[in-house]
Amino acid sequence: MKKGLTVVLVIFCVIAFCTIPAAASAKDTEKKTVDVVVSPFYDPIPETKASLTGTITQGETKVYSYPMPAGKTTLKVRLSWSSTTNNLGLTIISPPGVTHGEFDDYYESSTANGIIPVQFDSNNVPSGDWTFYINGKSVNGSQSFTITATYS
Repeated sequence: MKKGLTVVLVIFCVIAFCTIPAAASAKDTEKKTVDVVVSPFYDPIPETKASLTGTITQGETKVYSYPMPAGKTTLKVRLSWSSTTNNLGLTIISPPGVTHGEFDDYYESSTANGIIPVQFDSNNVPSGDWTFYINGKSVNGSQSFTITATYS
């Protein structure tokens, strides 16, 4: 009786251990992508910079956050891409929830690139997480872009 119970237990364990890797790999294929949070790159004093490169398609919206420390007086945001035929839009939400934009593209005639430059100046630019919404307003295929934020 003990021998029969041991054989059944061993078979059960072998079957259980063989199915664990299959379940784990099936779960790995179900992973979803998430938006990337822009993290600041620290330069020596006095300013902090962040830059992120991505791609966007027609009608798609990408969302990024940028942490703004207290006591800063300028925030410069620049969205750029290398096409004058595609059109991107930028909406910025400051930490108190104020919506700025939607800013539309401006073309640099010297480079034939699309850019959206935005600058906030005040005695005290609001601290906290600023949110950037990049919209693929009119994109043929996909368009790579770079968004840069600097403060001082």
